[in-house]
Amino acid sequence: MLLARGGRSWLVPILLVVAALACVVHSAEYKIAVTLPYSSEGDGLSARGIKEVLDMGIEEVNQWASTSFAGNSFSLINYDSGKGVASAVESVFDAASKGAVAVIGEYSSSATIPLALSTANFGIFTCSAAASAPINRADFPLLVRTIPPDKVQGVALAIFVKKMGWNNVAVIAASDDYGEGIKQTFTRTASDLGVSLESVQSFSPSDPTGRSYRIAIDSVRLAGVRIVMFFGTHEDLVPILRIARQAGLIGRDWVWIASEGVATLDEDMAAADTKQSGTYTAEDKDNINGLFYAFPAEVGSGFADFLKRYQERFKRTDTMWYATLFKDCLTTMARGIAKLVKRNSEKDVRARNLRGATLADFLEPYESTTSGLVQWDSSFERVMDYHLINMYGLKRRVTYTVKLDKKDLVAHDAPLYYSGTSDKPADRPEHLRGYLVYGNVGAIVIMGLVAIVAAVIVGTLVYLAMNRMHSSVKQMSLPFLGMICAGLLLILATIFLWIDVPTALICNMERWALLVGLQVTLSAVAAKAYRIYKVFDNKKLNQLHMLNDVNLFLGCLAIMLVQIVLLVVFTLVAPLAPKRVNSYNSYTYVCESTKPTLDRLFDVLSIVYNGFLVLVVSVLAWKTRKAYSAYREASFIMYSVQNVFLSAVVATPFLFISGGGGDFSLGAFWIRALVVVYAVMFTYACLVGRIALTLYLAKTKSANQGVKMNLSNEPSSSGNNGISSAEQMAGKPTTMHGKYPIKITNKLFSTWHTHRVMLLALEGYLALTRMTGDAEQGRLFRLRSVQFDPNPAEYPLCIEIRVEESYVIQFNTEEDKAQWVRALSIHCLVMSKSSANKSAVGVGDNAGSLAATRGLGPALTVGARAGHSNGGALGGSRMNPAASQLQSHIGANGKK
Repeated sequence: MLLARGGRSWLVPILLVVAALACVVHSAEYKIAVTLPYSSEGDGLSARGIKEVLDMGIEEVNQWASTSFAGNSFSLINYDSGKGVASAVESVFDAASKGAVAVIGEYSSSATIPLALSTANFGIFTCSAAASAPINRADFPLLVRTIPPDKVQGVALAIFVKKMGWNNVAVIAASDDYGEGIKQTFTRTASDLGVSLESVQSFSPSDPTGRSYRIAIDSVRLAGVRIVMFFGTHEDLVPILRIARQAGLIGRDWVWIASEGVATLDEDMAAADTKQSGTYTAEDKDNINGLFYAFPAEVGSGFADFLKRYQERFKRTDTMWYATLFKDCLTTMARGIAKLVKRNSEKDVRARNLRGATLADFLEPYESTTSGLVQWDSSFERVMDYHLINMYGLKRRVTYTVKLDKKDLVAHDAPLYYSGTSDKPADRPEHLRGYLVYGNVGAIVIMGLVAIVAAVIVGTLVYLAMNRMHSSVKQMSLPFLGMICAGLLLILATIFLWIDVPTALICNMERWALLVGLQVTLSAVAAKAYRIYKVFDNKKLNQLHMLNDVNLFLGCLAIMLVQIVLLVVFTLVAPLAPKRVNSYNSYTYVCESTKPTLDRLFDVLSIVYNGFLVLVVSVLAWKTRKAYSAYREASFIMYSVQNVFLSAVVATPFLFISGGGGDFSLGAFWIRALVVVYAVMFTYACLVGRIALTLYLAKTKSANQGVKMNLSNEPSSSGNNGISSAEQMAGKPTTMHGKYPIKITNKLFSTWHTHRVMLLALEGYLALTRMTGDAEQGRLFRLRSVQFDPNPAEYPLCIEIRVEESYVIQFNTEEDKAQWVRALSIHCLVMSKSSANKSAVGVGDNAGSLAATRGLGPALTVGARAGHSNGGALGGSRMNPAASQLQSHIGANGKK
């Protein structure tokens, strides 16, 4: 019993020793290889900073493993890949031979991709915290990344730009996987958010000649925007900014926004001052003032404590960029290995026998002390928000955070732009805008001017409509005056459509308003000119009844229909759409068709058709320019059409000039807008305004200025105000003369002036002369071409003589007037208001009286000094008899 009892007492310590040995056996160390370019001239500084953080991180991981991984531990094997990608791949073979079960690296995407392909062959999970280029997951089944892929960064940058209110940007991107990956997602997201990409240009990374850099800068310079997106690394950003500065692309109006590839630039520049990195000039440091760049948002609750311990240990102010993300790589690898050991076995893990394990079996979410929640999406890519870091004076500040899940922007601090202030530059500065927008001073001025002109036109038309029964309005045909006003208003409306940024609808409305307005105006003018021409050049009087309003309106409709058909066809086949035209000095919008050949064809057809219409109306107006018509209508039609032609010659080039680059687009707008306003006002004054003014003057006493009309019946042989009654010329019983007040009624603001009136019955002429200085001059008319109204309604005690113009002669007494009426009735056609010429109303009943003016010859100008027998001032040896007699009488009685 004692022996047995004593034997059992020795067994207890033996069992304890065996248990202790078992614990020692199962407390394994797992090796993790780290390959980074420690000796690289460009990335060595960051790589060495990452190593410092990993040295601290391994302590934190082992502390976790001591309690959560059965007391196991991890160690790091460091490899320097500073000589290039080949050295990184070689390190994989060496690490595998030394029993490494995981690899951390590389620093760049270009090195990580071949590294991950190599580690996959060994069954080794690999993690990178800096390689974010897009990858095909099928090719990289064991690659873990603790930094979001570039596609996420592109989305974050697009949201940032939109939330900052910048709707127009230029993009320059490296042509490698990194730059192209960000560019693709940024351009797609920006377009979805309504951000316009005015220029997208790639460049060759590390371009030794700099040629691709200059091409990229030229594309930005011509884009007309001031927000530049850069997708690349700081090794390319520095030389690009040097070229940008020379091109004027660095300044208070400019904002440069970069991807996270430039994050270490401030570290490199700071290290350059201590000769630990490359050389940078003061200008290089100034170029990055105001720079924004994106970086994954690290918001771990323990970051401040970790940073404090880091500063105490390594005597640095801050960790290097990517360093704490590489610390997340280390933690992720440790947790994944622990998960694999539990799934498979320690032996399998050490032998790198995955037994079908994938990233789903390897990864698990956890809370990082430095970066916050570590989690992955369905594609095993890390999900993180992004900070926007602002640089100024080599100091970086977190100014904004992009919340990707909410597509929102959270502000933390006011940024400093290149100007050193927080005044945000515009994507397109106001002074570069080559067009007017509603609300600015220029737009208000031109819209006010157009509104005033439009109000005058509308008011005039209303005034004429209210007095439509007045003879001056009835003679001019109110419906056609209304058509002219409607056309002019449509043309004026085009100016409103030229203001601000056009839409596709507005682009096509501009064309319709201008051309339809022109057609409505020209067709009404053409109808009036055609009627005058047919009346005064008719060969068959019985055909004049066809010139009624209905037929003329049908003619106007036919004229307009041609242009409308062209507009409908080309709007459907080749519609216009707005297009921004950029240059370094300005930007504007033009309306262009996606089918420029068809668009040019439409322009040519419209110009030819409208030009032909203007030419026809001009010819008709020219042919009837000397025919008597109420208010000299034919002459004013000719004036207005000539002015339309000249205005079109001036304005038409400026309708297309902004398409050449936009530098003169604002000037072109003002020229064409003012020319249009001028043309509308001139046409209105010639065809509508003067009718209203004549009506107004006829209804007021302002028409009677000048020599006052004498309405008394008192006889006066030598006259009031130099007026005398009719008397026979001595020895010439067929010649009668007298001095009377005369006014030309179809001239605006015409006043009364005393004239000598002579009836040369035997010679067949009527003369009207007046004293001008030392000479008495006037006009001589053939009696057969003279018509007169013995009782003009608006002028009592007067008769109205009508030839090329309308002359009203006032008499002193009814007896004197009657004497002239009897004398003129013998030789001239008597005409009254009921049969007066009406150029724009129906003429069926008055065809005979209207046709009587056919053969109207040119009036002859009479003078007391010299002249020509064909109508100039009379004089010389070949003077016609009437002129000779008139001159002799004037010479003998000039003082009478």
